[in-house]
This record gives sequence, C-alpha cells and structure tokens, in this order.
Amino acid sequence: MSDNEYPTVLPEWSPKYLRFYGQINGAGTHKQKFQPNSYYSLMEDHLFDMVDELKTTTTEIDASNDDGVNGYVMGSKPAGKGQFSYVYRARKHNRMYSIKMIPKKPLNSQQYSMNQVLRQIQTWRLKGFLPESKPKTDIKSESDNSSGDMISPSLDITADETIMMMNLQKCRREIFILSKLSKMEGKGHQNLIKMFEVLDSAKSSSIYLIGDWCNLGELKWRRDNLNEVHAQWLNIDKNISVEEFSLRALRELTDGLKFMKINGCIHRDLKPSNILLDSVSGRFKISDFGCCIIDPKHMSFIDDSSDRSVERLFNSELNKIVGTPAFTAPELCNFKQINENTNTTSNTIVDGFKLDVWSLGVTIFCLLNNELPFFGENEFDTYNQITEKSLEDYYDVCPLNKFVIDRLLDKDPKTRIDIFEIEKVLQKYMVSKTKKKSGFSKMWKKIFKKKGTKEPTLRSNDKPQYSYNNVEVMNAPSGQMSIETRSESSSSFEEPVPITDFLDTYEAGDPLYTEKMKSPEKHVQLPSTASPSPIKIPTPIKALIRIKDSPEKKEPLQETPTKKKSTNRMRSSKEIVDFKQYMDKPFNSSISNDTVRNINSYLESDSAEV
Repeated sequence: MSDNEYPTVLPEWSPKYLRFYGQINGAGTHKQKFQPNSYYSLMEDHLFDMVDELKTTTTEIDASNDDGVNGYVMGSKPAGKGQFSYVYRARKHNRMYSIKMIPKKPLNSQQYSMNQVLRQIQTWRLKGFLPESKPKTDIKSESDNSSGDMISPSLDITADETIMMMNLQKCRREIFILSKLSKMEGKGHQNLIKMFEVLDSAKSSSIYLIGDWCNLGELKWRRDNLNEVHAQWLNIDKNISVEEFSLRALRELTDGLKFMKINGCIHRDLKPSNILLDSVSGRFKISDFGCCIIDPKHMSFIDDSSDRSVERLFNSELNKIVGTPAFTAPELCNFKQINENTNTTSNTIVDGFKLDVWSLGVTIFCLLNNELPFFGENEFDTYNQITEKSLEDYYDVCPLNKFVIDRLLDKDPKTRIDIFEIEKVLQKYMVSKTKKKSGFSKMWKKIFKKKGTKEPTLRSNDKPQYSYNNVEVMNAPSGQMSIETRSESSSSFEEPVPITDFLDTYEAGDPLYTEKMKSPEKHVQLPSTASPSPIKIPTPIKALIRIKDSPEKKEPLQETPTKKKSTNRMRSSKEIVDFKQYMDKPFNSSISNDTVRNINSYLESDSAEV
C-alpha cells in the first residue's frame, strides 16, 4: 500500500482520476466530440456500462500485509512471472487459489511509447475531459525525473500517471472478459480459468485477480525425444502415451474454445504457455485473456452492434497481428496478398474464430512432434514459413498428426475446420474407439504390412487407449465432415504372399493337412503362372486362412494341435522350385500325395547340399 493515489478498476474509488473518464467528482459526463476510431475506443465509450458489470466482481482492499491481501495468504515468492504480471499461490479457508498481481505501472517500461501517451492526452482533450492546451515536447516520466515533470502545467498529470491510466484500460478489458466468461451459465466452463474476484483500491499500486489454482502450471511440450512422455503429463495419467495425451488436450481445448465462441470471445493468443494443467481435476484450462476481444453483437450495452461502423471497427481489430508470431494464422501474416484496387496489403478476416483453430492446431502439433511447425530466425522469416511451408513430411508421425495438419492447419481459412466440426469429429471417433480389435486382426495387419512402412506408434511399451486404425478423418471442405470407417476384413488381399510362410504350417501326414486336401469345397484355384523369386503367388488369403468373422465360414474354427515346426523349411537358393507343373492343373486331391512327395524330395536334396 502507498500514500499515493492510484487509478482503479472502478473509477469512483479514485476521485483524482474521475475527470479522465468523463466525470468530475461524479458530477456528470462530458459530451463526446467525435466518433470512436478503433475497437478499443468503442469499448471506452461504454466504460461505465462495463464498470456496472464489474461491480459484483470487484472488492476493495481493506487489509494488506507482507503475507497476503484480504485474507488470502500468499506465497513468499511468485509461482510464475509473465510479461505484465506475477502469479502467486495463495490459500484462504483451506482452499488453494492463484493470484495474478498486475502492477498498475507496467513492468515493461517500453510497453507504451511516448507517441501513444501523447495521443491519449489528445483524445482526452478532444473529448473535453481536459482543458485545451498543447502538451510540452520535452516530456519526462517520473522514472527519469524525480520531480515528476508535468506533461503540461494546465493538465496537471505526469507521463507515468498517463501510462497507468492506459494500463488500467487494458486490464479492465481483460477483467471484463474474464468476469463475463466466469459468470456464464452460473459457473463458467471447466476448461477456462475462472476468476472469482478482483481486489483493488486507490492506495494499492497493483490489481489482484483471484482465480483457479492449477498445480501443474503451464503446459509443457519440449522433451528430449519424440516418443518421450513429459513428466508433467504423467500427473494427468500415469499410463498415457504422447498421442493419447495430445488427443485429450485437443478434446478439452476444443470444448473450451467452443464455449468462448458461443459467447463471442476470440482468444487470439492460444499457446502452451497460456494453457494450465491441474492434476486434481485432470483438466486443461485456457488462461491469459489479455489479447481476447468480444464480438460487439455479444455486448448487450452496445445497442448499435449491427451498425456498419461498429462492424468495421471490430473487423479492423481482427486484422491486426497480436499474440505470438509462431502461433499466428496465415491469413494475418500473408503480406503477398495485394489489394488490386489500392495496391496495398489486404487482409480480410471473415471468421475470427478460425484464428483460434489455427493456434490450437499449432499447439497440438507441438505436443505430437516435439517441435514448432513454423519457426524462423526472425518474425518475418516465421511469417514466411507460416504462409509457404508444407507439413506433409510429418504425416507419418501418427494419424492424429495428419488430421491436425490437414484440417486445423489448413492455410485457407475458408476450408479450415470449424471448432464445432472438430467436436463432431471427436465425438464420432470416441464412439468408434469403443470397438476393440481382436488379436487375430492385429496379426492380420502385421502380415500385410508393407515392407518399409512405419507403424504410427509413439511408445513401444504402451497400449494406446486411442487408435485411429478404425476411423480415418478425410479432407473435407469447411462445413462438411467426411469420416471413412475401415474394417479389418476390408484390407487389400492382392499383395503377393511368400509360399515359405505356409510350407511349414501343414506337413504331410498332419490330420489338418490331409483334411484340407480332401475337402474340395475348401480348395483354392491357384494361378497358372509362376511367381518370380522370391517365390510369391498372388492368392486370395481369405480362402487359405479361416477368419473369425468371414461370411464363408459358419462352423467354429477347429483348434490346431501344437506341432514342432519342420526343420526342412525352404532355404535360400539360386535354384528356383518349378511349381508350374502343379499350378497348371486344378488344385485337387488326386495330385496331393505326389505334390507332397516331390516337394519333400526337393527339400531333402537341398538340405543335403547345404
């Protein structure tokens, strides 16, 4: 606490600064002399409408000491530090909270330039909040001059006081959005950080935001290798794999962004460091709404939200690059798009909520691939990669990765998947994942796996809970969703199969072998042409191997007695067995004994040579 008077979230708590809000000692409001020229100036014009909604959330500080504030016992050291604030762990009535302490004088002295300060002063003068007077050109802040030079004696305000006022405006907007989202449906949303109250007073140099405590902190994604599961993730689930964790993050963050879209909020700075994890609830929570904006249609106090000028101000703000460069959507940083009429860069954001979908895609990509998809030596290099670089080389990491690349990281916002579409895809997938694979199906897949194909597994010792082997999300234009379900029996059976894989399965004299040869209805007509070396015969495997769910087999499958494998398995040789004499004839029982004897005779002679 200080003897100085500071500006406050609720202007009436600080009479000294009331005039800068259009009120002098609460005596009335000055008439505006111009229309708002930006989205934020529009919100400032409705300042007291916002303040009315904050009164139920904001509490005046009545006691503060080194241990805490208003009964909240805070930790001695910050649990985290951001660009504009500190975060502390606190306790009150045996419950844990987070306290975001925002200094009214910005931590970063370069956050506001002197040009911005002068423009703010000019705005106050035009609105009639300050007397008509030209500011001095040799402005100094209190940090540079202990006497605190006035911008102008007639204005009676220093540069630092102006900066604090500007900083309060920014904080008030974030608090307003947090308050709005925390009150929705009476309880907020489980995947968004909830704000319980705001502590402030004219004697306090900081604002205190009381919110949820997430004991695992910011979402971590950098690991020593691709397949490693981060230690932080194991606090959510000890047996989770990289793909499972990423899918869980996608589901929960999608749910949170859907709630935000319903309420007209666009985050614009979604990234791992703005996502908090809590092991108690097992939830992912979106935090830090400093860059968030609300569609005017969802602000009840803006009566003219359908007015074109209001829409124009909102769209103008949407087209500004804010947040973190590596998570910026391509439609914002594609400087090669030139307006043919004006010959200038033209970015037109049709759907601002697609900006968050892109940032979500980048976040999930980081979890799956252990790297940023787009990252250059500087901001412009990063922006160039965002608009030009292809990510097709990452398809094979896992099926989820392909879905993220094709649908969430679609460079065209018109065809990029919508947040509600993501939810529908995940819902259908969660239904399909309940169908468990049989052991035989896994073996079948292994037999027909092409040589050199990488299996999309992330941890060899894990048993993935989620698998995309049964559901494949296909590319589809925005507004549509195409899901192709593949059964295990629908795989291709045209691939040649080495005969050596079957020679030692049934031997002459084996009851099952004899039974198979004597059953004409189970015989298979083999092709009449010999396969090149290694010996392979294109054959419909369904007819050779009895499949559990094959429609051709109705009676139960007979168990195969345990037999010791033949030691006469065909060895590698430059000589090739001529099976043409057998394949030119129908495959029936009349030649079966000669066939077996000739093959065994060849194997014995080959063994003797070796």
